[in-house]
Amino acid sequence: MPRVLIAITACVRDCQNGTVQALRDTWLQDVAKYPTATYRIFIGDGTPTGENEEPLRAMAKGAHDANRGINYEEKCKTGDAQPAAYTPKSDEVALPVPDSYFHLVFKTRAMHKWALENGFDFVFKVDCDTYVDVDRLMHSGFEQHD
Repeated sequence: MPRVLIAITACVRDCQNGTVQALRDTWLQDVAKYPTATYRIFIGDGTPTGENEEPLRAMAKGAHDANRGINYEEKCKTGDAQPAAYTPKSDEVALPVPDSYFHLVFKTRAMHKWALENGFDFVFKVDCDTYVDVDRLMHSGFEQHD
């Protein structure tokens, strides 16, 4: 049976303000119905990437979604600070990456590396502000595809 990871990207702020708890109180309860599936919530521990981030920062320059009213350039400038002292819960994984929106790509890469190292065959990546119908996901036929 293939092992499935529902990988939820979050940040320390989301773990502290009730966003993540709302997932636990709702749709995450359905994951227990599937013995081959599990979930983890991934946050960053504030470790710098050690990589040249300038090309990525250059891509964010001028990025704005007028339809949604989001200025990604500004959003990527904020939140680079070290996350507050926080002890992850048992279903949370602190990855050695920054915990800001700008660094989401680094967190996602580290999350997939963690999944591979922990023997998962499939990863469903979702953000912490998303509702998942676990029954529909688990019956979608994803296991027939690479």
